Amino acid sequence: MKQYGYCKDAAALAAVSGGVMLRSDDRLKDSVVSRASLQKLLLSPEADIGLEKQFENTQTQLWINLFRQCAEHEVVVRLPDMLFDCLLPQNDAEFACIAEMFQCPEEALRGEAERLTMCHQLCCCQEYHFPPQYLRLFELQIRSIMQGAERGGLHKIALLLPYSGNVDEVRMLCGLTDGIAAEFLITCQLGIEVSTPRAACETREYAGLMDFLVFNTEALTQKMYGIPADGAEDAVEYYMQRGVFEQSPFCSFDETGLGTLLLLAIERARAIPARIRIGMMGKPVCEPVGQAFCRENKVDMLFT
Repeated sequence: MKQYGYCKDAAALAAVSGGVMLRSDDRLKDSVVSRASLQKLLLSPEADIGLEKQFENTQTQLWINLFRQCAEHEVVVRLPDMLFDCLLPQNDAEFACIAEMFQCPEEALRGEAERLTMCHQLCCCQEYHFPPQYLRLFELQIRSIMQGAERGGLHKIALLLPYSGNVDEVRMLCGLTDGIAAEFLITCQLGIEVSTPRAACETREYAGLMDFLVFNTEALTQKMYGIPADGAEDAVEYYMQRGVFEQSPFCSFDETGLGTLLLLAIERARAIPARIRIGMMGKPVCEPVGQAFCRENKVDMLFT
């Protein structure tokens, strides 16, 4: 079982001895110009080819600089799973920065942000990854990653796609990614993050499309208990004090619920002739019971 350590930046690479997991949304925060450019693209009703190219070039250079430090590691890049949340301006300072940088009215930016937020809520997109209006931004990120990997000296790279809703949508994202990756001279493997019980029930279908599957055990635990990990400390503590929980379900491996679901999902994924790699991430599989589960079921990849 190969371990992959999460690295936010080049400085963290020194502490990693195995594989490396990088998050593409970290690169969105590396540069004020890059983040502002992407936010302006999101808030612009009309296409802006020049700004798209500027964003792509800035992102590519950030990836080149990082990948040059990763030559000794196997690299997995995780794509953002909630683009809507991480792209919209988060405060007054960001709105003012975009308005000043691109010489556009701040009121218009705020109005478009409010419109997008309303549409997002009406379409029930809070838990829906990659709504259609973000596909172009998805393509720009994939292209900058692939360019950065090739020019940064990598010979192969793995991309971890977030779960998007159903197999047909995943097939569409795979087609977009494969089409871009084919333009470059490095090997690109595709994986998908399994973060909902429904996705776990469709692993046989995903196994025919992907090179590897990664089960997000924290996200699956949240869905199975119906309790969000963020902000649920008081509720979990209340249940633990009264003996309902022996320990926090987000820091322990639930063999009855999570374990049963994972066994079913792994069995279905391995039912097809092609050998697919199985990965796990999250606190539940980093404690002893979870580690034992991974060894017993011959998990290939562990993300810590």
